Amino acid sequence: MKKIKVALLCYRYQNTVEQNMQKISSLLEKTSDAHIAVLPEDAPDPDGHYSEVIPGKFTTWLQEKARAHSLHIVGNFTEREDDKFFDTCVVTDRKGRLVGTYRKVQLSPSDRSTRKLSRGMETPIFILDGIPLGVPVCYDMWYPEIIRHMVFRGAKLILAPFKEELEYLPYVRSLTRARAIENIICIACCGGGGYSQKFNLSYKNFGIFVLPSGKIAKEETQKEHVEFHFSPLDELIEKEKSRKNWERPFNRVVDFSQKIQIDKERSL
Repeated sequence: MKKIKVALLCYRYQNTVEQNMQKISSLLEKTSDAHIAVLPEDAPDPDGHYSEVIPGKFTTWLQEKARAHSLHIVGNFTEREDDKFFDTCVVTDRKGRLVGTYRKVQLSPSDRSTRKLSRGMETPIFILDGIPLGVPVCYDMWYPEIIRHMVFRGAKLILAPFKEELEYLPYVRSLTRARAIENIICIACCGGGGYSQKFNLSYKNFGIFVLPSGKIAKEETQKEHVEFHFSPLDELIEKEKSRKNWERPFNRVVDFSQKIQIDKERSL
């Protein structure tokens, strides 16, 4: 599996959807030989006011940009379907084709109570340039089961859009490193920065690249555009397995529910 260069567009959110699209466009111009560009969570609107069906204005525009730059793009926005709303990633290939979508599975309290989002129910894997990858969103990374399920399905690279407060960045670093170590995979996180009037919260823009060893290979909290060239993923993964003499920590999903039920019955 060849080397892959990932560009994170970890920009500060602008005031309008149009301004955010202009910001994305200007940063895409800076990508040199990157294979994949990742946008932050709620890329066109941090408040989540803007929503659209697929295809729509934003997703069609992303497809056009992917084709123009010959670049795979992972974008995130609020998807509308009938009377439901989802925190959705769209994956577009370099020919401008919509490869697929991922709906955030693990919703935060504000996602549920304020934004009234519905949760996704699937963890699809996308193949770009022969590389299987998953695109969990922000709060998904706090839950090992979601990433583990993506890895079980073949993911070797995780690209995660974020919208995170500054005080939680230490948690993001720790959780991302843990997900990389326990699954022996590469992870890149892209967070947008700025202020949300709707939530009265300030977010910190950041980009983090983590190796299968759990080492943070590169981190940026000042620039709005950061790139990293991963060595061939198979080599990185196999090297780490060999170093630790590990197979995957778990080669199947362990269902403890039956044992827990038996233990409960024994205690009665």
